[in-house]
Amino acid sequence: IIELQNDFEIDLRRQLQRQSAAHSDHLQQTLQEQAGSLEEKWSHETANRISELEKKHHLELKAVLSRLHGIEHAIVEKSELLQKGKQAQELWLACQSLDAALSTDVTDNITCPLKEHFLTVEKLLDDEPLANIVLQIIPKVAIERGVYTEEGLMQRFVRVKKIAQRVNLVGEERVGLLTYALSYFQSILMLNVKPNLDVKEINPKDMDTYKLLAYADHYLFHGELEQAVRFVNQLRGEPRRVASDWLREARLLLETRQAVNIIKQLSTTYGMRSL
Repeated sequence: IIELQNDFEIDLRRQLQRQSAAHSDHLQQTLQEQAGSLEEKWSHETANRISELEKKHHLELKAVLSRLHGIEHAIVEKSELLQKGKQAQELWLACQSLDAALSTDVTDNITCPLKEHFLTVEKLLDDEPLANIVLQIIPKVAIERGVYTEEGLMQRFVRVKKIAQRVNLVGEERVGLLTYALSYFQSILMLNVKPNLDVKEINPKDMDTYKLLAYADHYLFHGELEQAVRFVNQLRGEPRRVASDWLREARLLLETRQAVNIIKQLSTTYGMRSL
């Protein structure tokens, strides 16, 4: 009986050991499975969290970069605006200087050479094609020598008018001294002709030398050089030859003025674009 009891106890211990080992293995397996599940869940949540943080960081970084680009663009735009404003101011001053040069005589009622003035304007209006075209058609003599001021042309016209009246009867063909003498005495005896400004339509082609010179004199001394040139241009024969140099200088001044006026208009447009 004792032997059977011992065998039973031994067998019971073996079974308990096997059950304990099996339970331990099962518990270990269960713990491993739970650990794997928890690790997988933690890894998934961690990955999601990291992804969310990366997205948030990316959006924040994108917003910061956008603001930086905006600030950079504003600085560049402001700098360009200031540069254009400065250039527009320099252009305005250059045009004023050029305009003043046309009415300031240096010697013999001739202005200073306008080359430096035009070069300054050309540099400032380098991106204006029309300005370059205008500058290219300005007569070289105006650029290199200068032009007669309107005051200078008025002073010269006094002498031109007097001589043209003295040769009034001399045509384009060759004539004798008698014609010159008759023309001279006629100019002495001729009363001073005054222009009839009450007439609505004035046709210079129907006028004689005295009337043409009278109208030209009137318009010239009233600041209407273009009208004066219109009448002088109708002179014929020797009076026209006498006035030819004056007419050329007057046209030169008008052409230069017209170019300067176009440049001033372009500078105004340029200045408006810089605002």
